[in-house]
Amino acid sequence: IHLTNLWQLELMEKFNYVQSWIKWQMHKENYQEFLRNQVPEAIQNFDVLEANLQATKDYVALAYPGRVTLFRSTVQKPRFSHDPQLGWGNLVGGELEIHDAPGDHYGMLREP
Repeated sequence: IHLTNLWQLELMEKFNYVQSWIKWQMHKENYQEFLRNQVPEAIQNFDVLEANLQATKDYVALAYPGRVTLFRSTVQKPRFSHDPQLGWGNLVGGELEIHDAPGDHYGMLREP
C-alpha cells in the first residue's frame, strides 16, 4: 500500500494493515526466527511508521513531466476502484501507460 493511501485509512484500518504486514513477514521468514528477531524490530518501527505517515500527510506531490508506466492490479479495493489511474492522472505530465496485472495488490508481487 502506498503511504498516501495508508494515511487515508482509519486508525483501525492502519492497525489491520500493519497486522497483515506482520503476518506476511511470518510466512516469509522462518516462524521461530521471526519471533526472535523481527517482531521486536517491527514494534520499534511503529514510531518510524507514524513519522512516515505524518511526512506523507504534509507532502505535496509535483507533476512528473515524463512518461510513466503504471502496473495496476485487476482486483481493486472499493475505495480505489473509482479512479482507473489510481491517483496518478494529475501527477503525470507525459503519457501514463497502464498495464493490468491479474490479482490483487499483493498477488502482483508473487511469482506466477
